[in-house]
Amino acid sequence: MLQILARVDDAVRRVEYHLLWTLLGIIAATLLAAVFFRYVLASPFTWTEELVTILFTWMVFIGASACFASHQHIRVDSLPRIAPLPVRVALGILSVLACFLILGICVRYGLLYAQRVANDRTPMMNLSFSVVALALPVTSVAAMLHILRETLSSGPERVLMSTMEMAEDEPGAPL
Repeated sequence: MLQILARVDDAVRRVEYHLLWTLLGIIAATLLAAVFFRYVLASPFTWTEELVTILFTWMVFIGASACFASHQHIRVDSLPRIAPLPVRVALGILSVLACFLILGICVRYGLLYAQRVANDRTPMMNLSFSVVALALPVTSVAAMLHILRETLSSGPERVLMSTMEMAEDEPGAPL
């Protein structure tokens, strides 16, 4: 079971990372083209702002999910650092449950919102607003997958540790 979860999570991580650099490249190329066409050729595109906004929205939410997988998020860690192991485990369980609750709410209401705006269209590109709205529930599911894998493989007390904390936790690391 854990091996299947790890394989699925690894695949999702790869997709996230590839999407992040691809979206960034498309955004940069679109903005460069927009500047060139507007100021050099005096023939601006009308749709570039809308496209960049959609891609940037997806990029932010994918990045937030990827932060769970790579422990790159920020957390206030003063209590877990000084607490004994049983308290750290309890705080970890509480944190994981809180994350699942919040992400579950994001999935539920994100899907409801995407359904509600499915017939609304963007002004320039004539896309359904669901294209934008689905960023929240899709990436929330991915974040839940990352958290579940880390919880089952490393324990709840390590799930929300940053990379710096994890390095300090290694044997022989300076305090």
